[in-house]
Amino acid sequence: RLAGHATVAGLALAYAIWTVAGSGYEVVYKGFLLILLGIPVFLWMRYATARRGGHVVAAGVAESVTAHSEELRLPADLDAALAEVVKVERERLRQERG
Repeated sequence: RLAGHATVAGLALAYAIWTVAGSGYEVVYKGFLLILLGIPVFLWMRYATARRGGHVVAAGVAESVTAHSEELRLPADLDAALAEVVKVERERLRQERG
C-alpha cells in the first residue's frame, strides 16, 4: 500500500516539475513575484488580527473544547485548566475594552 502511494506521489511530483519546466521561465518568474507580493498582505492581515484581539479566538477554542470534553475524553484536570483559560481571557478582554 505504501509503495503504491509513493509511486503515485512520485508521478505527481514528476508531472508538476514537467509542467513548471514546460511553462517557461517567464511564467515561473511572474508566479514567484506574485507570491512575494502576497507576503505584505499576509503580514498586514496578521497585524490586523492581532490589533483586533486575536486572543479572542483562543478563548473561543478553549470554550469549545471545554463544551465537548466528554466527547474528546479529556481528563478532569484539563477541563479545569481550560476553564481557567476562558476565565482569564474574558477578564483580559473586559479590561481592554474598559
